[in-house]
Amino acid sequence: MDNDENDINVILARNLRTQMEMKYGNVNQSELARAADVAQKTISNVLARERGPAPSPSLTIVQRLADALGIEAWQLLHPDPVRAEREQEFYRKLEKDFAKLIIESDKDQFGGVAVGKKKKKESNGAG
Repeated sequence: MDNDENDINVILARNLRTQMEMKYGNVNQSELARAADVAQKTISNVLARERGPAPSPSLTIVQRLADALGIEAWQLLHPDPVRAEREQEFYRKLEKDFAKLIIESDKDQFGGVAVGKKKKKESNGAG
């Protein structure tokens, strides 16, 4: 196996190392192993992939490592997790802005009352 930047094993190793360095000012392999309930050798094997072939962990191990680091598993497997996180944040904001725009449009269309509120008022007044 070649040490290719796009190889999932290299990506996992690089992202795990980065997350370990970010977590509480540099968590070590022993601490992460304890928190993730995995063998320290497992973490060592994952990190060794940056230098060449090593045994691949199961998705369960990847999930345990992510949980112990307080992140989502995809953040360990994505080629550029920082960019992906920024994009996700952008789309969340866009979704909120779009929802506000729809509510404002409904208010304009239905005389200053949001559709959901208008329906609720009508059903309360009918009884």
